[in-house]
Amino acid sequence: MGLLINSTRVEEEIQPNAMLGLGLPPPKFDPGLGTTSFVEQLVEAEALARYIISIHTTRLSEGITGQLVLGKETKRAEDTVSLRLVDLPSTSGAIAGFISAVYVTSTSADPAVTCHYVHFDTGCDSTFVPSEVFARILEAFEVEFGPDRVNWKKSSRPSSMNEQELAAFIDDEEDLWFRESVAERLPALVIQADSSSTFKLHLSNHAQVCESGWCRLQVIDASSVNLPPDLFILGRFFFLEYHLTVDLDREIVLLESYKKHLVKQIG
Repeated sequence: MGLLINSTRVEEEIQPNAMLGLGLPPPKFDPGLGTTSFVEQLVEAEALARYIISIHTTRLSEGITGQLVLGKETKRAEDTVSLRLVDLPSTSGAIAGFISAVYVTSTSADPAVTCHYVHFDTGCDSTFVPSEVFARILEAFEVEFGPDRVNWKKSSRPSSMNEQELAAFIDDEEDLWFRESVAERLPALVIQADSSSTFKLHLSNHAQVCESGWCRLQVIDASSVNLPPDLFILGRFFFLEYHLTVDLDREIVLLESYKKHLVKQIG
């Protein structure tokens, strides 16, 4: 959101601490910095009635354009999904909510992948998924386009002769590319929040760089970049589909889907 808060400990050649929004730990967690966060200070000064942070996106290009709303309770819509807030013992992790499973549409195998929680991070420019979920995404591509129209051998971009029939491939930098013309056929992730509620992410929204008719899917296998293989982070592309509210008083995360199409600038 372009804000740097709680930077009072700035010293020469030392990175300041930024603690606002989705990087903010729960109120009961003491990060040991000797100061309170900006939002905590506003609550203590009675400038805010509630310990609530909301993100409302209007456009996605180089970063997120939208509103950061502090202290205002969100009126729940009929389709609002609620997740219990995870109390992670770390100042480096983003806000996270408990989930139970992830499904990938179009897969023929048992679709349920057990997951315990998901992070929400406005500062992350990609979506990082557990290794098992990424494997299901590749399978979904094969089911949708046929195994002969995908290439997962992690080679350089195929020649024009070989790429005529390809719908998707993984390059030697482990980036997954898909043909721009098939974007609307990409699978979706369905995330189980609890026994009765789910929310869906369309992978067609998770691409921003397109070159010569090919788009790079910014969904990454966490283990491929030396992250824990079960790590699940929803970065800025998530905010194209959902308003997000973090109610730290009630320890819940609320997700409400947008009712209109948002602007995404393709580079």
